[in-house]
Amino acid sequence: MMDEQQAIAAVDLGYAEFYRVMVRRGARGGVVIDKDGMMLVAGASKIVRAAMRTDERLPGREFLARIETFFRERGMDHNIITRLPFDEDISELLAEAGCEPEYVESAMWLQRNPDGPKKLKHGVIREVKDESGAVDFGKAASEAFGESGITQGIVTGGRSVIAPHIRAFVGYLDDQPVATSMVLLHAGAAGVFWAGTVEEARHHGFGEAMVRTAAAAGFDMGARFVWIGATRLGVPIYHKVGFTELGVDYLEYRFPVPNGH
Repeated sequence: MMDEQQAIAAVDLGYAEFYRVMVRRGARGGVVIDKDGMMLVAGASKIVRAAMRTDERLPGREFLARIETFFRERGMDHNIITRLPFDEDISELLAEAGCEPEYVESAMWLQRNPDGPKKLKHGVIREVKDESGAVDFGKAASEAFGESGITQGIVTGGRSVIAPHIRAFVGYLDDQPVATSMVLLHAGAAGVFWAGTVEEARHHGFGEAMVRTAAAAGFDMGARFVWIGATRLGVPIYHKVGFTELGVDYLEYRFPVPNGH
């Protein structure tokens, strides 16, 4: 059994790996640079143009300067991801510059297999097994998260969500794809991503059911634990599944195309 510090380290690795996977398995032409204490990803969609510090010994000012240069050269908007309490120096520098996080997720973990998927009164959940399922996944995720870039630059085919270390699921209501979840196995832990439901299908139990299904799949794949990044609204749902807080928040700051383009 991992202790909390080991789990946090595994979540950090999994969070960064998710961005790499989205770029490498999505649309062609993306760039992933992972060296010298930081990870930079420049994908086809704004969702996958991001930077994370991977070595706390890298000074915050140097980290931010290198990000600016990287994205200015490519004329791209981008996201900066920090972890609290570990990246306080970077967050303080961003606050001094008048920047506030646009998105905050709290890391939560689940140490045992949940008691099966919650039964849906209406609808069904299917695992993505082919190109048709991948299309349904992209359609539902794009609508649920309000991001057309998901289908344009991330979920561009079966390869994006079907792999030995990836399992993806779609919830259907009246034969229409309305909910998604995906699990990615990395560093001994399984992260649940793209857990969302389109607005008109909410309050049918898809949220909890999709997360339970993905979490169970993660344990089936051999994960020592399953984790998820939870928004404030998602926390009560994940508590029902059995997730508890790890004490780390991921903050996402969004920036327009850097000056100079």
